[in-house]
Amino acid sequence: MSSVPWKRLELAALCAYAVVFYSAMVQRSLRLARDYSGKLYGLRAGSIPGRLNVCKFAPSLFQFTSRINKSHPLEGQRGLVGLAYIVPDLSMLPTCVGFILVIAGVNYAIVKLFARYKYCTGIIWSFNLAMLTLNRVYEGYSFSLFGQQLAFLDNYRGTFRWHICFNFVVLRMISFGCDYCWTLSSSHFDHKKHMQKCEVCYSGKTCYFALQEKGLSVDKYTFLTYLCYLTYAPLYIAGPVVSYNAFAAQLTHWSSYAGVVLYVVKILPYLALLQVLVTVNLNRQGFNLSILLQVGGVETPENMPRCINNCPDLESFWKSWHASFNRWLVRYVYIPLGGSRRKLISVWIVFTFVAVWHDLEWKLISWAWLTCLFFVPEIVIKSFSNNFQAKSTLGRFIHRELCVIAGAVTVSSLMVANLVGYVVGPSGIKVLMSRMLHKDALPALGIIFSTFYVGVKLIFHIRDARKT
Repeated sequence: MSSVPWKRLELAALCAYAVVFYSAMVQRSLRLARDYSGKLYGLRAGSIPGRLNVCKFAPSLFQFTSRINKSHPLEGQRGLVGLAYIVPDLSMLPTCVGFILVIAGVNYAIVKLFARYKYCTGIIWSFNLAMLTLNRVYEGYSFSLFGQQLAFLDNYRGTFRWHICFNFVVLRMISFGCDYCWTLSSSHFDHKKHMQKCEVCYSGKTCYFALQEKGLSVDKYTFLTYLCYLTYAPLYIAGPVVSYNAFAAQLTHWSSYAGVVLYVVKILPYLALLQVLVTVNLNRQGFNLSILLQVGGVETPENMPRCINNCPDLESFWKSWHASFNRWLVRYVYIPLGGSRRKLISVWIVFTFVAVWHDLEWKLISWAWLTCLFFVPEIVIKSFSNNFQAKSTLGRFIHRELCVIAGAVTVSSLMVANLVGYVVGPSGIKVLMSRMLHKDALPALGIIFSTFYVGVKLIFHIRDARKT
């Protein structure tokens, strides 16, 4: 039997398994949602009527009006246009605006004072890590810490806990500082060479990588633009994460109306699908902000460029899961640490920072270190696998099967790391493993691993189809 018919039979069997499995899971999920809809917080039946929140669309209307009125801003109006986007954010954080402005002001002063010194980036990182830690330790600071006469201001702190949202501002403050320091030390980015190789640039579309790496003139790093960057409404609460260079470079031009309409048309089916099928009351603010970003004229990298179920290894998973944050980490952490030359060491520092950035909890630290523990063997195996070329049919078959099994192990490892990091914590690892390896749990584990195996193999079939 030739290889093509065999692959088709295998694909048919895999699809049949997937249909049966997911049908059973969907049915089970819907039954649980129905049985516990009145008992567990957040569960509801999927529906369209009565679920559209007008308040969520108010910022979009504000941005759209601004977009029409200022479709072609002059160079001198750049800061005024940016200031329009600060209003919706700071109105939600009344008395805490002072904390945000003071920390942002101190960071700006540090950048401007030490930018020409060799260890400027180290100073910027130290200050921001200190702020990240202190903000969480003191829970956003109480006004009573600065005197009992200011204690009454704690009653007007606003809707959000400002120090939680401020984690994204910390990323932007580091980005501003590093971009400015690197601009002063001269950029070695060859834009012409990049355009020759980049398909995005060749197609005439906005290339985020080029905007980020090309750099700006020194006069673009003003306090007003910096403040607009930190508090830009669509990015403030949940990203995507955009570098200062890429943001400031787009303040003098806007995306076309056709691009905005096309983006809205593409995203509406996803919103409708969520309304109909979702059984958990998920916050769809991220989708609204994506549209709002397009209307506002700032193009950002897609946070989910590939379905996370289409990533059978850790490296591709983390490149696709919150991809804009991944790009930020690569530019400001991974490359300065040595990049691929020190990959086995850098990955531990990168993931530790990610854990600390999310929150100061040992559960998250354990998640980061477990992820690295699973990541390091993959890096080593990949370095050998890339140099291996199977010549015989049997050799290619064995190599493919080993890759599929490795992918299933990777997915299982991610599941274990997330269970430890977000559920049981480091103290519950022993109990978790004892229960998972108990003889009563082995059949369920076998089904789970088999499902991961089928999923990874389907991914391989999809990628083979794309190549042909």
